[in-house]
Amino acid sequence: MEPFVAVVFILKDDTFSFFLPVPDDLEEER
Repeated sequence: MEPFVAVVFILKDDTFSFFLPVPDDLEEER
């Protein structure tokens, strides 16, 4: 997992959500 990705996950902001190149499957798992 890249550092910037971890930061986005911590922020969990809609503004950064679209920045995350991760499939919706990961979001659903949350």
